[in-house]
This record gives sequence, structure tokens and C-alpha cells, in this order.
Amino acid sequence: MTSAHPTMKAKAAPKSLQQPRPSLAHEPSEPHLLQHLRTPEAARYLGVSASFLNHARLRGTGPTYKKLSPKLIVYSIDDLRTWANSKSRCSTSNSGPSRA
Repeated sequence: MTSAHPTMKAKAAPKSLQQPRPSLAHEPSEPHLLQHLRTPEAARYLGVSASFLNHARLRGTGPTYKKLSPKLIVYSIDDLRTWANSKSRCSTSNSGPSRA
């Protein structure tokens, strides 16, 4: 009776015998999963750093966010677009409302 050595790994089945992975194209689309981004992804989406978003969140000057847990912050793509569009300016001489 022969048995495999305990430290030897079992070989994977040949590719021709393996089950094909399901394609993403066949899966039902779940747009709600794609509508929120974590801070690093939101920063890349906006073209800013994650640090910028963290500071803007602290000051209350950044995009609206959701705090799902003490350490999980997500941004809605719609909120990111709205915030970015609110930053539109037509002149450098008038950067926004004055602070009195």
C-alpha cells in the first residue's frame, strides 16, 4: 500500500478537466455594488490624493460621504460628480464666496 508523502502537494487537474470559471458577462448586473467607492478609489476617480479627501472630510469641504462603520467610508459616484461639478469656475479672480 503506497500513500503520498505528507509534504507533497496534490497536482491540479488538467485544464481540460477543470470547470470553466463563470464569465462576468453572464452574471446579473448589480449596479448598487458599483455605485460606491472607498476613499482610495474615490480619490483616483476625482484625480486627487486620498489624503486630500481625508482632510476635506475633516474640514467638511469635501464630497458627501457615508460612514458604514468606524473605519469604512464610502462615496457615492453621484455625490462625487455633484461635488466636482460644484467646483466649476469661469475666472481665477473670483474663486468662490468670500469668507467674512
